[in-house]
Amino acid sequence: MENATPIPHDDRLPSSDVQGIHRGHETSDAKLRPIVIFTVVMFGVVAIIQLAVWGLMRAFEHGNEKSDPTASPFVGSRTPPTVTPMQPSIGHPNQPYEDMNVLRERWNRELTSYGPVPGHPELVRIPLQEAMNRIVLHGLSTPSSRPTTLPGGLP
Repeated sequence: MENATPIPHDDRLPSSDVQGIHRGHETSDAKLRPIVIFTVVMFGVVAIIQLAVWGLMRAFEHGNEKSDPTASPFVGSRTPPTVTPMQPSIGHPNQPYEDMNVLRERWNRELTSYGPVPGHPELVRIPLQEAMNRIVLHGLSTPSSRPTTLPGGLP
């Protein structure tokens, strides 16, 4: 620090003689006129944007009203039903849970009984448990080596 320049200091002035120093805020940097202008311009811009958005919303509403289809002339003539029609109905006297119970019983009968396979007269249905026991005992059969076409090229 040998190259530092000493700051001049005068110890002769008493602290009470420092009356000439102006204390308080700086009044020359803050000007009121630019702040007021900015505020007025900002409110003006916000007001213009609000008016533009309001006009745009009105235009959209007007466009929606034009694109809505016209109401049928029969709209007011029919009164809505007081109760929603559910099953049972005239053509179907059962409740849905009753239909489901009947279907489950039919599926259970088909899975536990012998019978023909609808649409395939050459096949028969066997009970599911019996089919599983046969697979456990004998294993799955491999595809046959039969030719896929008959002699003469016919399937």
